[in-house]
This record gives sequence, structure tokens and C-alpha cells, in this order.
Amino acid sequence: PRNPNVLNSYGIELANAGDLMGAISVWRRAIDFDQRNVHLYNNIGSALKRLGQDEHAFAWYAAALQLQPVYWTYYNIAILYRDHNQLEEASWALGEALRLNPAFSQATEMLARLRKVAATQAPPPAPSEIKRPADMPVEQPLPKPEMAKEKLRVASQPIPARPAVTPRPTPTRETQLVM
Repeated sequence: PRNPNVLNSYGIELANAGDLMGAISVWRRAIDFDQRNVHLYNNIGSALKRLGQDEHAFAWYAAALQLQPVYWTYYNIAILYRDHNQLEEASWALGEALRLNPAFSQATEMLARLRKVAATQAPPPAPSEIKRPADMPVEQPLPKPEMAKEKLRVASQPIPARPAVTPRPTPTRETQLVM
């Protein structure tokens, strides 16, 4: 099919069945028909996160936010920041998600958990740096997407035929796919 919404739904079905590489392929095909569909970029980022490719996931999320700020994408970025112990940045991303959707309960709950951890912890361990793909000229690990707009030009770059990722045996399902 040539309908990007149908392809997005099909990609979600593939991802939910565990075929993340197949889902990424379908979403990339859908982008050929609708390069402005923010959910396609978010979903590719979520699949890459599940595959353990955090630096590539961040690039796709940043590209989604360049197209349109969406609360789910900020939430997914918060998960990346949290997983790399960048709690201040995770809190910022959750705040952005809540600014866009004040009733977003998952963001409210995660923000409360982060604040609880921050209040009960001794100095937090050093954040782990996320290394970006070599072809992305970004100097800081996981910048806030608003700062990344000038540096990350993922949305305007030609999209390679297939991302080079190595699947992990048990992908997590915490990041959210959206229609």
C-alpha cells in the first residue's frame, strides 16, 4: 500500500509481534509517501531504542520534534535520558511532554519517580554518554532537542536503505509507538 497511515499501523503490528527490523523497514517506506508524519519518526526511534540503539533512537526522536512537538516523543526522549542517568534532562523532557498534554499520566508518574530518586540519592553517578553515529556532527551527548535543531539535520538527510543495528534477544517495550 501507499497510504502512510496504513503502513504505520502495519509497522506497529510488526513491532508488537517482535519484528522490529520489519517494522522499521515499513515505517521508512511510509516516510517515502509522507515525510512530515511525525509518528513515523517517533516509531522508528522507539523500535531502535528497543533494539538497544539509543544514539540512533535519539536522532529519530529529534527529527520528529523538528517536524512537530509531540508529547509522546518527549516522553520517549525522557526514557533515553533516564536510562543514561541524565535525570535533569529526563525531567526537562517530561516537563515538555506535560506542557503539551497536562493530563499525560505516564509522564506525571515518571516525573514523580525521578524526583523521588533525586531526593533520596546521594550524588547521582556520572551520566553515561550516548555516542552518536559518526555521520552526525553533534558535540554534546543527548542535547535537548530544541538545541539539537541546528545540529541534527536527520529529517533533511537522505534516509539510508536500512539501519545498521544488531537486534538484542529481549527488546523492552517501554517506549511508545503512536498512530
